[in-house]
Formats: sequence, structure tokens, C-alpha cells
Amino acid sequence: FGSRPPRGEVNGTRTNQRSASLRMAAPCGRETAENAAAIGALIALRRRLLDDDGHLDTQSEKGAEACGHFLSAVEDTAQLLRLEAAPRAYRAEFSKNYRSLFEGETRSYRVDILEAGTSLNQHPVIWANGEEYELSEDAMLRAEELTRAWVELCDSLDSWAEPSPGSPPMPKAFDHAAFEAVLAGLDRAWASFECSYIAELMKVQGHARRLVEQAVEYECYLSEMEQACTKEELMELPAYQSGKRALVECIAALNSVANIQRKGRDDLPVSILDAAVDLLERCDEGGDAAAAPAGLQLSAARCVAERVVESFEELRDYLHEIQHHLDLLHPHLYQNQSLVARLVRWEETWEIGARYVHHEEVLSALCFLVPQLQRAQQAVPALARMCEDCEAELFLILPRLVWLCMLSVPAKAIELVRRLLPHRFHQRNVPVVAGGGGGGQAS
Repeated sequence: FGSRPPRGEVNGTRTNQRSASLRMAAPCGRETAENAAAIGALIALRRRLLDDDGHLDTQSEKGAEACGHFLSAVEDTAQLLRLEAAPRAYRAEFSKNYRSLFEGETRSYRVDILEAGTSLNQHPVIWANGEEYELSEDAMLRAEELTRAWVELCDSLDSWAEPSPGSPPMPKAFDHAAFEAVLAGLDRAWASFECSYIAELMKVQGHARRLVEQAVEYECYLSEMEQACTKEELMELPAYQSGKRALVECIAALNSVANIQRKGRDDLPVSILDAAVDLLERCDEGGDAAAAPAGLQLSAARCVAERVVESFEELRDYLHEIQHHLDLLHPHLYQNQSLVARLVRWEETWEIGARYVHHEEVLSALCFLVPQLQRAQQAVPALARMCEDCEAELFLILPRLVWLCMLSVPAKAIELVRRLLPHRFHQRNVPVVAGGGGGGQAS
């Protein structure tokens, strides 16, 4: 950002500021003491800017703070000199979030705008949700103009600063008109870049939010059909089934870019939801027969199915609520905590549903195994306490109980054991001859 003194604050800043102010006030009849003091303070703040390997440091806390103070002083000095600000009517086209960052059409210099303008030559792209967006040529040209204006301001202030011992002599006269031209040039370049850059950001963020917008559209589509049709009619309506499938695909895509707390899976299909809904209907049809063996077996997996459906409905509720506030959604979707929390639960419950509810053979094995474990808890109260407290010893005992159940009736539990220990099974059919009969693939 132009030639500059060593990083950090220079010793004797107050002396430098006072001598620079006096030097500027003396030769210029137009210059007032107030103006001279303001420009002297600006020179002092310029020397406090931090350098990071040849570039303006705006990343560190101290660097950003020093830059913020300097920009505020630049703005105050321009107002004190009664310089006309460049037009900023374009801000009326900004989104609500961006308008809130600026005070009407005032200069409102921001560190993040300066950082973007002076660093685009090194990093001419924006990343959002794992996708790379190249900025337009127009934005790059305006960034170069802002960088040149910034360097010119810094060089101008450096040339009027108090020389340090051993340095070349500096000009002893302050060119008031030249300094005003530098400030005016910076303001024009700043407004030009701000207009182009924010417009680019809005385009990128609009694209980044598109996943949520599509999900909202499908949710509204499903809600309208649910209000117009009965549950039985919906089950026979192809448009409803395709809409539900599309919504699940949108949720999966959202999960892949926003769920950074888990795996971010995008391969969980709508058939998991269908299997869970089917299981719940079968449980409800049992009615009072839930105490019967078949009813008891299905109820063992009911909680898994309920969580699959609940997590899906929670996401639908979120999409319904957010549809009128999409402008408040952070374009980096992983930074929307409410969305991420629902996606985390959705992925977790659907993974479990895919493992135990999605396939009928595994579901049957689970419904056979759970009642056996429940009976074991009744027979051995210590086991029930272990399950309740999740004691470490439980995870040594539980696999043994699963093996005993499988060996007692292999045909009923073999598919669950195969999912738990796939590397222990061959890819060929091996007849199972232990009690219960049936076929299996055991090593």
C-alpha cells in the first residue's frame, strides 16, 4: 500500500504530528490551524498502519484496528475540508443487509472494502459453499483504480511526514490543492469499487442461497397439495411423490455444503422416508395388538422411524419459516446455526434409518433382536442399569448377546449381523442349518 515506514508505531509520534502541523500551517494562507491539526493527525495514523509482507495488514486485530482509525480520520478530514463526496445513490439497490452496513450516501469507509480492493489482484475469486466464483473484469479494473488511489494517498502523507534521522529531506511546503485532489480521487475510486464489488457479492450470494430457495419452493409446493388433498389421495398422486423426492434431493444437496459438523452426505434417498412412514403405519394398524409378538417386534424399531420422519418435518418447518426472510440467510450456509442444527439431526437419523429401516431383512432382524435384549434386561437388572448408564462394560457384553441371539435363530438375525460385520461374510450362499432353518451367507 505504497512506501511506508517500518511496521508499528514510530517513536515520537506527537512531536512528528506537531511539527508537521506547524509546517503545513505556516506557508498556506488558506490553511487553518484546525485543518493542519487534522492532516497532522492523519499523517500520524498513517505511520501506525501495519505491514504484512509488503501488504496492508487488515487480518490481525491490531492491523484492522489501526486501519479503521486511519479510514475514519480520512473521512473526517475530507469533511473538514468540505470536499464533495462522490455520489452513492447506487446503495439504494443494495440488499437490506448491505444497506445496513452504510450510513445513507455518506463515505462510510470500511476496512473490509479496502481489503478486498487492494487484495483482488492476488485473490481474484470468491469462495462460497465450496464453489469458486470469478469476479468480473469490471470489478478487477475498479479494484486496480482503488489500489492506485490508496497508494497515492499513502505516498502523499509519507512525503509530508517529519523525516527521521538520516533520511532524505522532505518538502517543507504543503500543497493544499494537491492533497484535496488525492482525497477526492480516493473517494471516487472507492465509490466506484464499492458499487461494483457489492453488486458482485450480491450475485454470488444469490447463487449461494439458491439451494435454500429451491428447497423452499418444493416445500411450498408440497404444503399446497397437502392442504388440497387427503392423505390417501396424496399417496396416489405422482406429482406429490416427485415433489417429495425433489425436496429430499435439495435437502441432501444443502447437507453436503452446509453440514460441516458431520459427514455432509448427499446420498440419502427419499426411500428412507418412505420406509419409515410405512413402518409407522404398520405399527399404528396393530392398535391394541401391540402387545402381541408381531406388534412388539415392529414397535422395537418404531423410535427409529419416528426420528426419520421428525427430522424431515423439522427441516420443512424451517424452510416454511425462512421463506420470507431469505435475505437474512448467511450466504455461507454453514454459518446459519439453525439450518445446520437441523441438517445434523437429519443426517444422523436418516443414516440410522438407512441402516435399520430401509431394508426389510435388516428391519426384521432388528425387531427380533431388540425384544431378546429387553428380556435379558428383565432377567438381569444389572444389565438394565448398564444400558441406562451406558457403562463401558456394556460394550463388551452387548456384542456377545447379539451373537447368542444370532446363533439361537440364525435366519432371523443374520442380516443384522451381516451389516455389523460385513468383512466376516463371503459373497456366496452358504446354507444355515442351525435352528430356524433358512438361507444365509455366513463364513
